[in-house]
Amino acid sequence: MIYILVLGIPFIRPIGIPLQISEGTRDMYNALEALKPGDVVLYAWTIDLSAWSELGPGMVAIAAHILSKPDVKLIMVGELATPLCYERIIDTIRNTISKDLFGKEYGKDYCILMTAGGESGMKAFMTDIRGAISYDFYLNSLDDLPVMEGVRDGKDFTIAFTAITSAYQPHIRQIVDLCNVPLGALMMGAVAFGAMPYYKAGVLFSVMAGLGSCAEYELLTYKGPAITRMDSLSLSAVMVVILMIAANIKFYSTKVSVKVESDKDG
Repeated sequence: MIYILVLGIPFIRPIGIPLQISEGTRDMYNALEALKPGDVVLYAWTIDLSAWSELGPGMVAIAAHILSKPDVKLIMVGELATPLCYERIIDTIRNTISKDLFGKEYGKDYCILMTAGGESGMKAFMTDIRGAISYDFYLNSLDDLPVMEGVRDGKDFTIAFTAITSAYQPHIRQIVDLCNVPLGALMMGAVAFGAMPYYKAGVLFSVMAGLGSCAEYELLTYKGPAITRMDSLSLSAVMVVILMIAANIKFYSTKVSVKVESDKDG
């Protein structure tokens, strides 16, 4: 019961246990902070809602950071259920960070697009956007969206971001190799470990790993649920250490007590 109560404290009143900002998180923040009016950001083929609990908070913080930049366009593209994830990101920003979405409007400052066909669909989109799709997720013609003016293919994007749970190589091939667009990624912890060589070699300008990186990004931008969850994880580790120490003290005190009683009887 005590353990449960302790873990629940951060959800009632967040503590804000200090976190060290990792290099990958810092690189992501610096790259997006440097965006200038007229830049176009590709939010590219990310996760669906199945991995929201771990990566969702970071996706929200990063999208909010992009939308907060004046006169920066945000093009969100995905397939299958990914656009539903984008809708949740926008709704979460409205409900928790900025009610008016930093003054941004759908169709003018950002849009949600949908492709199909996996990596083949990615390649078609990056080669010729209007050749690959004609409408946005809400069936508006791309030619009727001011945000798409001047955006014809992948080379028109300034920078790209993705959040993924497994294969990241298609993103590298179709965004970095094909169009030479800088790409940063938020990944599940185990996947991020395998992507580190690409990050160290400069192929990816940032690799963020799991919930911890999400909390770090929230600290740099807009505080959210990842910080609370990391507080709870940190407290759980402290509680385990305390309980182990208490158990050992109890064990050795009992052992000494038994030995003393045995000596008396002897």
